[in-house]
Amino acid sequence: MGNLIKTIRPDGQEVAHLTYGSGHVYGVALNKQDMVGFKRDDLHRETERYLANGLIQQNQYNELGLLTAQMIQPEQETVDRLSHQAQRQYSYDKNYLLTQVQDSRLGQLKFQYDAIGRLVKSQSSNKTESFSFDPTGNLIDTSGSQGAQVKNNLVKEYQGKRYKYDAQGNVIETQQGNKTLKLKWDNLNRLI
Repeated sequence: MGNLIKTIRPDGQEVAHLTYGSGHVYGVALNKQDMVGFKRDDLHRETERYLANGLIQQNQYNELGLLTAQMIQPEQETVDRLSHQAQRQYSYDKNYLLTQVQDSRLGQLKFQYDAIGRLVKSQSSNKTESFSFDPTGNLIDTSGSQGAQVKNNLVKEYQGKRYKYDAQGNVIETQQGNKTLKLKWDNLNRLI
């Protein structure tokens, strides 16, 4: 079915993706040690995530299947359980686009979109980001850098990072400063 079942990292460590049915992940193991487990509802949406460090994340959805709330807390009852708790509430507009996240630790995050649903502004208590697009819908660098280029609908450079592509349009190399990342793809355009 083409589902990823195992990755062997360059350092020799093995990451196993535990799946059921048509590829739904129910766990991830590192060197045969469970690192994360998932509980899913009848629609295979993640409802609970059990982390190896003893934390549990719970997710809630509305009738449309949109994520509306998350809560993270220790799996075991402890005296200081509330001090470890984190919560998020998600709000959407009439087009089902995320407009606000109320985070118990990070505060409020707000998002604005253009008429065709592209994110144009992201705002938190300490940072505001704005986004612009060229006529073909590519994100463009508005930081004043003259290096941002889009040719053949492929971004060649963005915010100081350069990209190279294969004939299928897959990123095969990124460069930023003296750091280079090389990527390899199989014949089905899967990262290997």
